[in-house]
Amino acid sequence: QGATTPSFDTSTLHRGDRVHAVVALSDGKGGEASFQASPVTVPNAAPVIESVALEQELTSAGSRLLAKVEAFDADQDDIQFQYRWLRNDKVVSEGSDPSVVLPDLAQNDTVTVEATPYDHDGAGKSLRAAPLVVGNNPPKILSVPMMMSSGELYEYVVRAEDPDGDPVSFELEGGPSGMTIDRAAGQVVWRPGAGISGTHHV
Repeated sequence: QGATTPSFDTSTLHRGDRVHAVVALSDGKGGEASFQASPVTVPNAAPVIESVALEQELTSAGSRLLAKVEAFDADQDDIQFQYRWLRNDKVVSEGSDPSVVLPDLAQNDTVTVEATPYDHDGAGKSLRAAPLVVGNNPPKILSVPMMMSSGELYEYVVRAEDPDGDPVSFELEGGPSGMTIDRAAGQVVWRPGAGISGTHHV
């Protein structure tokens, strides 16, 4: 209704609609003629990504990165996404999972993700998130404590490494009375006193 001008607003159209124009001519003296253009079928509207953002979470397995995507489809089709994860401009992972765990990120590494939207007729334009520069990573303990084989002396050397290559030092935050740890070497030493029993958290 009301579409009587040489241009046409397509915002109300949907995929599969057929559209044609009829042009009516008049010479002002009662002579009239009309011409009909060939119809066209409205094609699929590809999905469009409006934004991609990265969230980072530190886990025991490494840095977990999550892609948060905002997108829309003019045909209201369901949208699926494919992701390409890049570290220092090199692809490290691809797939449909919006998250990835990177266990060996180092300080000053740059990571990002490129998302591509799909509906059932094809792909839309890819969009890449703003790069995330990795900050300091915490050191990790790699060794497993030994069981106490003697009631007179307990020794255990904590082995740890830092993914950024920073020097590592050790501190005993809690433990039974008399237990110590060497700050540089990580060696735990404990001589239980007389009458000590039960469970002790270190």
